[in-house]
Amino acid sequence: MPADVDAALARARAALAEALRRAFHDEALHLLLLPTTPCVTPGRRDQTVLVEGRHEPVEAALSRLTALASVTGVPAKSVPGDRRGLALPVGVQLLTVPGGEFLVGRVTAALGALPEARTLG
Repeated sequence: MPADVDAALARARAALAEALRRAFHDEALHLLLLPTTPCVTPGRRDQTVLVEGRHEPVEAALSRLTALASVTGVPAKSVPGDRRGLALPVGVQLLTVPGGEFLVGRVTAALGALPEARTLG
C-alpha cells in the first residue's frame, strides 16, 4: 500500500476512534449494544447474501456492523442468540471503553441468563 494511502487510513482510523471516545465520554456511556450482522447467516458456499433487498459480498455484509470495533480497537464482544424459527440474525455486540472489559463480561453473563435470550422465536 502506498505510504500516503496508509497515512490517510491511519488518520481516518484515529479520528473515528477519537469520535467514539468522545461519544462515550460526552454521553456518559459505559457500553454500546449494537447488532452483529445485517442478515441471516449465509450458507458455507454462498458468495453473496441478500441485505435489504440487494446482494452484497458475504465478507462485506458480515463485517459491516463489526467494523467499528475492529477499526477503532475498542474492547468488544459478540453475543450470539438462539434463532430457532427466525429468519433474522439474533446476536448483538457490546462495545466499551478501554478498561470496561469487566462490564462487558458482566453484561454478557446477564444476557445469557435471560430466558428471552435463549428462547426467541
